[in-house]
Amino acid sequence: MPKLMSTISVAACCGLAATAIACGGADESSGGTRTIEGRVDSGHNLAAVEGAAVTAYRVDSDGSLKLVSEAAATTDAKGHYALTVDADLAVDSQLVVEAEADATVIGRAALSGIFAADATVTAPPIDAYGTVIADAYVDARASGSVDATVAPATFELFISPAVAAEISASAAYESDISTTARAAAAAIASWRATATAAGAGDQDVDTGFELAAEAAVDLNARLDAAASDDARDAALAWYADAFASAQADAGITADIAAQAAIAAAEAATAYAGTLSAEAKAHLAAQVATLKADLAAAAMASAAVSADVKAEIDAAHADLVADIEAAASAGADAEANIADAWIAYRDRVAAAVEASLGQSEAAFDQVTAELHTAATTAATAWAALALSLDVSAAADLAASTVIDFYATATSSAQVQLLTAAGANETSANAALAVLATAYLCAA
Repeated sequence: MPKLMSTISVAACCGLAATAIACGGADESSGGTRTIEGRVDSGHNLAAVEGAAVTAYRVDSDGSLKLVSEAAATTDAKGHYALTVDADLAVDSQLVVEAEADATVIGRAALSGIFAADATVTAPPIDAYGTVIADAYVDARASGSVDATVAPATFELFISPAVAAEISASAAYESDISTTARAAAAAIASWRATATAAGAGDQDVDTGFELAAEAAVDLNARLDAAASDDARDAALAWYADAFASAQADAGITADIAAQAAIAAAEAATAYAGTLSAEAKAHLAAQVATLKADLAAAAMASAAVSADVKAEIDAAHADLVADIEAAASAGADAEANIADAWIAYRDRVAAAVEASLGQSEAAFDQVTAELHTAATTAATAWAALALSLDVSAAADLAASTVIDFYATATSSAQVQLLTAAGANETSANAALAVLATAYLCAA
C-alpha cells in the first residue's frame, strides 16, 4: 500500500485528522445528486481492493478538507465504487476521495468536481500514484502555493508515476511530498508568470488552465479504464497533448507556450533539490520531456525551411529517447539530459545554418551571442532554488526567459543575418528557432 501524509490520516472525529480537516460533517444539499465513480487498487499492480470504504472531501482555500459525502461507498469485488456527493458543490470544486480498510486509510485520489447536478464523474484510481498526486496537491493548497483555479491533474504534468513510485517508497515521505508539491507549484506559477510576461492575456492564461481542467475529466476516465501501467502511461501522455491543445485553444501561441514550459521546467527542477537522486532523475526527465515537446512545436511553427522543420522533428525524437534513457541514470541524469539538449541544439543550429547558406563567420557571430545570453540565463536560474517564495521564483524564472529572448532575437541579431545575405523573414525565423534551441540547452 502507498504511504500517506499523516496530517490527513484517519481521526475519530470525522475520518480525518483535525489539523487538516474541518470536521463539520457533510455540506447541506438542496436536492439532486452527484456521483463520483472510481476504483481502488493496492498500489501499482492494479489488484482490486474489495470492501474498502470511500468518502469524498472538498479541498478548501486553506488546504483543509470538508466532508461532502453523506455516507461512505463500499468497493465491490473489482474495487469499483459509486459515491454520492452534495448537489450544491461549486462547479470548480477540487475534491479528494479517500479509501479506508480495516479502519486504516489506504489511499487517496484528487479530481476536479466539474459536473452538473444529477451527473456522474470518474475519479482517477485510488492507488500509489493517485495518493502522491492527492497529497502533493493538498500540501500545495495548504501552503498557498496554488489556488482552486489549478486542477489536481495539472500536477500530473510534473509528477510522473516513476517520480511517485520513488516518493511512495521514501522513508521521508511527508518531506518529499512537500518538496514535490513546491516543485509542481513553482512550475505552474512560472508557467503563468512567463506566459503573461511574454504577451498572453491573464484571461487567456486562465482559460488555458480551465480548458485543461475540463480535459482532466477525460483523463480520469482514461486512467480508470487503464488495465495496465502502459495504458496508464498512455493516458498521461494523452493529457500532456491535451494540455498543449488547451493552451492553443485559449489563444496561447506556440512560442509563448514553449517559453512558459522552459521556465516551468527550470523551476520544477530547482525546487526538487532535496529529493532522492532517483526521484530527481525521474522528475527532471518528466519536465524535460514536456519542455522538449512544446519547444519542438514552437520551433517547427517558426521555421520557414522544410529541411529545418524535418530536422527539428528528427532531432526531437532522438532527444526524447535520450531523456527517457537518462531517467534511469540517478545522480547522472541531469548531466545526461543536459548533454542531450546540447546535441539537439547543435543539430538544429546546423540545419538552420545550412538553410541560410551564409558564411560560417557570420553565423558563428550570431550563435556566440546566443551562447552568451544562454549562459546568463543559466546563471540567473541557479538562484531559483534559493528563493523560499514560489511567487518570487516564478517572477525570476519569467524575467530570465523574457530577457533572454529580447537579446537573442534583437534587431542587432537580425542585422547580423541580413548583412550576410538573409532576407528579414528568414532571419527572424532562424532566430526564433535558434533562440529556443539555445535556451533549452542553457
